[in-house]
Amino acid sequence: MTPHLNAPGGPVLGLFVAAGSLEEAERAAEAACLNTLNSDTCFTGYTLVRCAAAFVGPFYEAELQ
Repeated sequence: MTPHLNAPGGPVLGLFVAAGSLEEAERAAEAACLNTLNSDTCFTGYTLVRCAAAFVGPFYEAELQ
């Protein structure tokens, strides 16, 4: 996890997820974020606005070789 507290538009949490598909990665990231937000009162007032995964081509290209 990599937090970016001063990102334009509000805090951003970067996750590195290895998954079988983009959809699977997005579901895993969303579940992790929601679990974290709901796990402690220090996150009261924070809301998950959006969750998206980026395709990391070089990782998958290396896996094919």
